[in-house]
Amino acid sequence: MNHKGKKKNQKSKEKKPSLRYARRKYHIIITSRGKQLHDIYSTYSEQLVNKKFSELLEESKKVLFPVQYLNMNKEGIVDADYELVIIKKKEPTDNESVEIRNEYGNYVEYISSNEGWVVYDSAKYNMEETFYVYGYHPTKQRKTCQWIFKNFFLKDKNNKYNFKSVHILKNKLIIDTSGNLDMVLCKNKYDASRLYTTLVRLSNESKLKYVMFSGDISKSGMKTEWYKRLMDWTGWSYRRITRHSLRP
Repeated sequence: MNHKGKKKNQKSKEKKPSLRYARRKYHIIITSRGKQLHDIYSTYSEQLVNKKFSELLEESKKVLFPVQYLNMNKEGIVDADYELVIIKKKEPTDNESVEIRNEYGNYVEYISSNEGWVVYDSAKYNMEETFYVYGYHPTKQRKTCQWIFKNFFLKDKNNKYNFKSVHILKNKLIIDTSGNLDMVLCKNKYDASRLYTTLVRLSNESKLKYVMFSGDISKSGMKTEWYKRLMDWTGWSYRRITRHSLRP
């Protein structure tokens, strides 16, 4: 009796893999420049993976400020090129490659780099960019465009004594609020210009009264004065202040 009971208890402790997990032959991954970055969803069901794929693409359309550039250690600053990809476990009837229609309506051939998987579907994907804002931790407290607009523009939008002037200086977006400065450091000057344009649009949509957008001052007579002002404010060197990207 005891012996049989012991065997029963031992058997009950054995953990068998979930049948549902074992059948998760579909995965949704995020790639950039042909390399997998994240595996964000898996399922056993073709219907469910298609539904999730559509939901993620709808969310992608709502991204306010998409990532366009990546800061790579060896390659420097490069195009991001994010894609949302469904891969499935390869079956004997599957071809090595598949042709998928891109955003321009043309068919593009996709081949998985893993011989055990094949590409099922793929689409361009937007991810929200985050920025280093001076005064906040450069990696742990990166801020979105929405955060910047909410905290530096909307917060005191009805205070006429907090008049703002907004400038671009190389890869830096500077907000001067009645002498008090805020500064956003972008990956490059193109991102700074793109952020500036987005903030102009958001300010117009919100009908902000006490904001003036002064454009790019990198080639104006104000450039040297601003370099000195920023060096005094941040304690940074001239070399650091005059960089045109986040690369050294």
